[in-house]
Amino acid sequence: MNRPGLFMKNSKILNKISEQFRAGSLAALLLSVGLCLTLWGCMPGKPAALEPLSSDGPAMELARSLYQQGQELTSFAARGSVNYIDGNQRHFFRFEFILSRPGGLSFTVLDPLGRPALRVVSDWSRFYALDYLELLATVGLATDENLRAVIPINLEIDDLLAVMTNALMVNPVAAAADRFKGGSIGVLRVAADRPQPGSVWLVSLDNLSSGPVISSCELKKMAGGDDFRVRYNRFTSLAVESQPPGSKDFPMSIEATVGRETTFEIRFDDVRLGPSLPAELFIFQVPGGFAVQEI
Repeated sequence: MNRPGLFMKNSKILNKISEQFRAGSLAALLLSVGLCLTLWGCMPGKPAALEPLSSDGPAMELARSLYQQGQELTSFAARGSVNYIDGNQRHFFRFEFILSRPGGLSFTVLDPLGRPALRVVSDWSRFYALDYLELLATVGLATDENLRAVIPINLEIDDLLAVMTNALMVNPVAAAADRFKGGSIGVLRVAADRPQPGSVWLVSLDNLSSGPVISSCELKKMAGGDDFRVRYNRFTSLAVESQPPGSKDFPMSIEATVGRETTFEIRFDDVRLGPSLPAELFIFQVPGGFAVQEI
C-alpha cells in the first residue's frame, strides 16, 4: 500500500469534474457526507484480555480466509460515486470500474452528464488513458507505477480491489482474536509484513448470513507514514456469479481516512461479483482527434 494520500495530488481532471458537479448544486451533498471515522469507538466494547499473536489456530485461519476471498475473486464490476476531502479541497465524481483477472481492467470517471471524462483501459500488458477534457491519450506499459500515475487513486490494483470487495488487504503472518461478551469474535489483530514489518491491523467483524465479514479495518501501528482506517456500511446480499456460485454480504458504502488529510466515501449503485467478462472489453485503440504521449 502506498503512502501518503489515497488520491493523487493535484489531479487536474478530478478538480475539473468536481467543479462541474458543484456547479450542478451538488455541494450540499458533499457537505452532508459524514466521513470522520471513530472506528475504535464504534467497536462493541473493550476486549477483556489480549491473546498472543499466533501463526496458526482459528484466528489465523479466519484471517487467511478474509485475505483469500480478495485473491480468489477473478472479476468485479461496479458503478457508483466517490466523495472525498483532501486537505481543504472537496471532490465528487461518478465512476465505472471493471476488473478481470487475467483479462484486464477498465476505469472510467464520468462527467455530470454521464459522459466519459477519463477512461483507463488495460489488458495487463499495456494501458490506454484517455483524458476527454484535454483530448490527450497517455499510453504505456501496464506497470503498477504507470497505472497509479493515470488512475487517480494512489493504491495498487490488488489493494483497491480488496478495499472495494471487503477483503483483507494484507497477507497475514500471525493473528489473534479478541473476544467480547458472549464469547463471539469481535476483533482480529493481524500482523503483516507491510506496509512495514511489525504492522498490526485491527479488523472488526460482523457475522451476517453469509459468514463473517469485515465491518472496519484500522492500521493500528506503523513506524512513520499515515494511519489508514476503513469502515464498511449498508451490507446487502449479492449473488456470486463465478464457480462455484453462492452469495456474499457486500457493503454498498465504504468510508475511509488516510492520516488527517484525506477522507473519502465510495457509494455503489450497482455491483456484480464474479461476472463473465469478454476479453474484448480490454482491447482498445486511441480514437481520432487525441494527441498521444507515451510513458
